[in-house]
Amino acid sequence: MPRLALVTCEELPLLDPDEQFVLPALAERGVDADSVPWTAGHAALAGYDAVVVRSCWDYHLQPDAFLSWIDGLGRLGMPIWNPPHVLRWNLDKRHLLELQDAGVPVLPIEVVEQGAGRPLVDVLADNDWPEAVVKPVISLGGWETWRVTQKEMEEGNASSCEKESHWAALSSSHDLIVQRFAPEILSEGEWSLVFIAGAFSHAVIKRPAAGEFRVQEEHGGKMQRVDPPLDLVELAAEILAICPDPQLYSRVDGVFREGRFELMEVELIDPSLYLAECPASAERWADRLAALVL
Repeated sequence: MPRLALVTCEELPLLDPDEQFVLPALAERGVDADSVPWTAGHAALAGYDAVVVRSCWDYHLQPDAFLSWIDGLGRLGMPIWNPPHVLRWNLDKRHLLELQDAGVPVLPIEVVEQGAGRPLVDVLADNDWPEAVVKPVISLGGWETWRVTQKEMEEGNASSCEKESHWAALSSSHDLIVQRFAPEILSEGEWSLVFIAGAFSHAVIKRPAAGEFRVQEEHGGKMQRVDPPLDLVELAAEILAICPDPQLYSRVDGVFREGRFELMEVELIDPSLYLAECPASAERWADRLAALVL
């Protein structure tokens, strides 16, 4: 029976619950699929017919080790999806600057290099952003992601001093990205459009819990399947066409700010595909995975 390795992390030895949704469909297609933590090394992937990266949700904690793991994938002599060069490109959020230069409407960002010694209050003032979100350029799941306002930073009170201190400590060890905050996330939510093998599959809107701005489920966020307008699907496809290819899976995340869609993330490493929100998508995903090894 053909064997497929679905790469995960040690904290999710049986894959993300959403990804488990597709395992029965793979078995029906005659594919033996196993979860393999990326930290088990390349030797753990021996004997498989193809490798698909799915839920490596701790790579931001050891990015150098993850990059080394990616670099070694090409020596395995088997299909890797998404391919190593796609994974490598998507690892660092500086790719948003590349997309912006290519004409993609990106929610405004600035990258602050490690050790720059630039106060956060200056970054906000220079860009004249009322609110912003801070995170490392290599991050996921809302890790070290926090919201700040220009007004509070200018007040110089205990809260602003604490945030400035945290910023100084974080920027001494990480390259950081500061992105303008779109309040529409709180009211209208964040869009996620899922593509499988380059074709649009389905979309969801994610909304944060009360008192929160992060939309991830682990922070209380909720999602709802939606039918996006055709022009949004077309824009998402155009964005992905600028990114490295080929792509077995991809997700485009963004928000409508002042009536215009602006990109927040392109996810090409290990995005949740929200298969449970669209059962037909699990069948499409299983078909594509099975085609890798049959």
